[in-house]
Amino acid sequence: MGIIGNQDIETTEVTLTDGSKLRGMRITPSADITISRLTFYTRTYETGVYYKGVITDADDDTIIANGVSDATANVLGYGVAGWQYADYTTKPVLSSGHNYYIFFISSDTTNWFYDSGGASDYYGSDDTNNYTTPTDPTDGTYSATLLVSIYATYESTQEITATLTGTGTLSGRVYQPIFITAILTGEGDLSGETIVDPVQLFIKEPKVTKRGLIATHVIVKSPTNEATAHTTPEPGIATKIERLVKILEGNESVCQEVADELIAKWGKEQISVTGPVDLTVTLLFKQKVLVVIEKANIDTNMILQRKSHNILESSTTVVCGDIILSDDELIARILEGIENQ
Repeated sequence: MGIIGNQDIETTEVTLTDGSKLRGMRITPSADITISRLTFYTRTYETGVYYKGVITDADDDTIIANGVSDATANVLGYGVAGWQYADYTTKPVLSSGHNYYIFFISSDTTNWFYDSGGASDYYGSDDTNNYTTPTDPTDGTYSATLLVSIYATYESTQEITATLTGTGTLSGRVYQPIFITAILTGEGDLSGETIVDPVQLFIKEPKVTKRGLIATHVIVKSPTNEATAHTTPEPGIATKIERLVKILEGNESVCQEVADELIAKWGKEQISVTGPVDLTVTLLFKQKVLVVIEKANIDTNMILQRKSHNILESSTTVVCGDIILSDDELIARILEGIENQ
């Protein structure tokens, strides 16, 4: 697995109105590659925004076969700048040495990020496209010396053998396609500490679900009381995101407990990782495991929330990290927990 494009967060932020505008940059792969995801730096102040990736042939400005990705919901949250992705179920193949443009398009107003680049950095745009059914950007604008914060993740078709230092080893095993993604059981990492158990690779590429910061301040009100909770350190007015939650009843203590529970969830990025590992891997419910997913910038300890076995496929599907719930379901669970105390 590899990355091609621009992974830098550029500093110029510009708003794109409605869902008709493509923004992206040119790439030239040095080998035949299969694209699995486009990732781009963005921010939106709208709700319910979806994104698609679009890949075109730079020679004739036409969308290549399978060049339009699946629609992917905003994973960043309201007003949060960050890396948004769009995945391909049916993956397009790019040819070695050929020029392509990788674009993204949104269903509603969103922002894109760019800056000055070099003579070989080509930027592409089209302001008369369509999110629902992207079209060939034959009337687009293309120019040099601009860098856009967008890149593609690809799978290599070659076979490799990987060896990791320490107690975990993949020596002698071949994986195709290559997923440089590992779930490391036990404590420690590969930086000199001891790994209790061997490294375990996901059998297939795992699904990563992210939900960005939702609120820095939560106010919970009942008909007779209210309470407030905020992230620590408390952010200033410029970065303050406030959410008001109304409950049917509750004293000050109940309001405060709900507010504290909500800010614990909403005041940070939530991440959930789901994927299959070999059936022989032994993992315990609520065990803490180190999950490393390079392309998603994940290298952290996560709690094992669920696991299910598939005997026919000799695999176990694990769910690690946060349990991501809708706002209504989260509030309902918090109130139910308080009632059962």
